[in-house]
Amino acid sequence: MEVKETKRLNAVFENKKAFNIIFIIGILLILLIFFSDVIFPDNDEKSVQTVMQNSTSTIEQMEKKLEEKLLNVLKKVEGIGETSIMVTLESAEEYVFVDEAKQKNSQNDAYSDGTMSASQNSSEYENSYIMVEGVSGRKEALVKTIIQPKVRGVIVHCENGGSPYIKEKVVDAVSKIFGISSARISVIN
Repeated sequence: MEVKETKRLNAVFENKKAFNIIFIIGILLILLIFFSDVIFPDNDEKSVQTVMQNSTSTIEQMEKKLEEKLLNVLKKVEGIGETSIMVTLESAEEYVFVDEAKQKNSQNDAYSDGTMSASQNSSEYENSYIMVEGVSGRKEALVKTIIQPKVRGVIVHCENGGSPYIKEKVVDAVSKIFGISSARISVIN
């Protein structure tokens, strides 16, 4: 029985066409294994990127929201007149994810004639994000905190911006709202 199967295998390998097909299939399987990370990326890394991309607002949208809120406050300043505002941010929101650090320590001692002749210590570190099931049912990285963007500067254009009283009130209000120095605030007429 074994002799019959061995003859059949020899016949397949002697046939060049069959051998080439088997060889090509083998190479394709090796390439598929090699490129499997590219074709089928790790979902954990994807979900971290998805959380970053699904941020509720872009920098421009955040600036627009801050401008609208500030405008609503400044409209209440007596004598300010018609007002327009421009807010610039240093960056968008930053997400800090909960991560888990694992450390493996090992020590190898070498003995010669009953006494220790050499010792070698090694440590391995591995960090990974804590994943939880999101609203959509997909795994997402657990957000530890969201760092709000810092305001780079504010320009307030108002009808009565030339008045020292109005300028002082506007600069005071903006610096207190955003926690920035008056050097980052410009009030123009």
